[in-house]
Amino acid sequence: MNGKIVSVKRGIIIFTGVKAWIFIYSICMVLTVRCAAQAIAPEAVRVQAAYEVYRKQPNASANHLAYIAAFPATKEAFMDVFNDPAFDELYRESPAYVDLYVQLSRNYPTQALPKAVAIGKRLVYSDWQAAGMQQALMYLAAHHTDSFAMHVKRLPKKERPCVARFLADRDVPPVEYDMLVGNLQKIGEARLAAIFIQA
Repeated sequence: MNGKIVSVKRGIIIFTGVKAWIFIYSICMVLTVRCAAQAIAPEAVRVQAAYEVYRKQPNASANHLAYIAAFPATKEAFMDVFNDPAFDELYRESPAYVDLYVQLSRNYPTQALPKAVAIGKRLVYSDWQAAGMQQALMYLAAHHTDSFAMHVKRLPKKERPCVARFLADRDVPPVEYDMLVGNLQKIGEARLAAIFIQA
């Protein structure tokens, strides 16, 4: 009788032997994975909480700044929060979260620029939600070039072309990219401008 169905009572199948233990183990594994998927990382919880507070009071500048502060500060954190391999965390709602950062970054460039540069230096356009971050960084770079140049020059020299390549990739408005290069030249950042021209 090892591993066979021994009886069926009221729609309940009773197993014995090895197959019974395999069946029970499989059910436990499925439940464990589902429970794990429901618990999101602390960084994702912070972003989600700040987003919900913003939605309740979208005109409060304190909520704007709190959301920017809660937003991931590196590419690794950005991908962990918005593009988890298991498609949990904030994956499904990620466009709304990234769009809000793009929107708020225009009003708070001082707070938004460091994170945009730190994330952008490691992103490529094909990464999940990279287009939104590219849009945020491109606007900040073109309209706040002094501050942008300062942040880029703080990067190791080998990382500076990575920022340029990310911004030079597709879907970037040519006017803003050309504006950035022109602004870099105007403020005496010819070497930095050259990196963006070559990208």
